[in-house]
Amino acid sequence: MAYQVSSRTGRRWQVFFMQFVPNGAHDGFAIVSSREPGLRGTPQPGTLGPGRYYAVALHLQGEHWICAGYTRDDTGNKAGLVADLCYAESGPDCLVDLIVKPEPKMDHPSAPPNR
Repeated sequence: MAYQVSSRTGRRWQVFFMQFVPNGAHDGFAIVSSREPGLRGTPQPGTLGPGRYYAVALHLQGEHWICAGYTRDDTGNKAGLVADLCYAESGPDCLVDLIVKPEPKMDHPSAPPNR
């Protein structure tokens, strides 16, 4: 899967991608990847392997990472999207945006005809 994450604020955010791992830490969810969003709306691209992920955004407050107090799923019926998630500190302002798309399908050339 391909994704892009961006931030509309000068505050430092980090998006963590987790997958369920039996007997793993964090109640069975292991952090498999993370990405710092681009500042001021500049998207930062990334990729994830096939599977199901739990994505959480945290912001730095002093020396501590704090979970987003607000998350909204804006995916709706948007064609070609796996997810369009919005994160904020405490209200509906979308401070961090995560857009996930399926990996583009590769066109394979057809086999040459048998002669």
